[in-house]
Amino acid sequence: MRIRDCAIRNTAYDVRDAKYFFSARDDMSFATQTYEMPTRRTHVKSRGGCNECKQRRIKCNEAKPACDGCVKRELQCIYDKSTQWQRPTHRNSASSTSLATRVIDLEILHFWTLHTHKTCDHCFMSTTWWQETLPKLAFSNDHLLSALLSFTSLHIAQFRPSDANQYVATAVNYRDRALHLLTPLLGNILQDQAEACFWASALIGLITLAMHNTSSSAAERQTPQTLLLELATLWRGSDNVDKAHASGTAAASPSYHSPHPDFPTSNLRDAELDAALLRTRDCICKDASLAPSAQSQYTKAVEDLAMACALLESEGSFSGLLSWLPCLEPHILDDFESSHPTAALIGICYGAALHALRHLWYIKDLGRRLVHDLTPAVPLDDPDRVKLVNWARERVCPP
Repeated sequence: MRIRDCAIRNTAYDVRDAKYFFSARDDMSFATQTYEMPTRRTHVKSRGGCNECKQRRIKCNEAKPACDGCVKRELQCIYDKSTQWQRPTHRNSASSTSLATRVIDLEILHFWTLHTHKTCDHCFMSTTWWQETLPKLAFSNDHLLSALLSFTSLHIAQFRPSDANQYVATAVNYRDRALHLLTPLLGNILQDQAEACFWASALIGLITLAMHNTSSSAAERQTPQTLLLELATLWRGSDNVDKAHASGTAAASPSYHSPHPDFPTSNLRDAELDAALLRTRDCICKDASLAPSAQSQYTKAVEDLAMACALLESEGSFSGLLSWLPCLEPHILDDFESSHPTAALIGICYGAALHALRHLWYIKDLGRRLVHDLTPAVPLDDPDRVKLVNWARERVCPP
């Protein structure tokens, strides 16, 4: 009977539980009803509060010139600008700008490997060196990389006139960056920095030459004298770079700062140029207004120009011709700047020689313009000077 009573009691509990279950299921609509939570009062964080509220760790309404809290407590309300909160730049915007810059840099480097390197002096440096070795060196030296990107950007501007302004602006930015990074290194050049500094200074010089072709109007262009004197100042200021680079290489490449020493003074296949340089030297030697020391220095300048021209004819290297002016004595550069008759006469010969490089995009008509601008400075009371000036003008502006 006890077992039976237990069974009856268990059955009674099961029935009661089932009754509760079905009654709860009938009231399922209770769980599906929507109840509105009480709205939370909005809260605005105070990020630019005054110093007093921040010290008290209380909310500041940021009223100007004094917040309500300071007015109520009769305190001096001060806002410290250095602690003002600024909204951070959106990450996507920054990343997109960085991506656009990287794409432009890659485009410029690609143009360098395909086109621009071909316009550099390949006489002593191979194509592989210009295409591969120099970019690798630039990747670990930001000043060299900036100079390379600047120089190439100016070249692209010549190819794409519709986008010229954009690439010229890019070139100017990279040039300024290269100068900013290179200048502190020139005072004390370490041996492992010498090669990168040398080529950065060389490229910056070429950038200086190339910039004269970027102005759309003739009025905005530098005069040839100003341009070449700027180049001379730049390269003469990097003499330490040249010396450090030469001492660190077993067979240093011919410097942009010195003519090749292995060629005779006058042995040019260009008979007209040869005769012009000899006639210029004779004019200097018989100029009684020049002191003996000045005559010697001017004569050496003509001989160096002859060697640079011989190097161009025999080896096809134009580095010596581009760097002839920076090698001149300081007082000759001063005479060149003031259009001294003797310096102007040598400058006219230089312009005639430089005209042979007019195929280079960063030279173009520089030689012709130099001859044209210096002609009025040469007195025509000497028949030999007259012949030199006429020869130079016919050479750069043939009839």
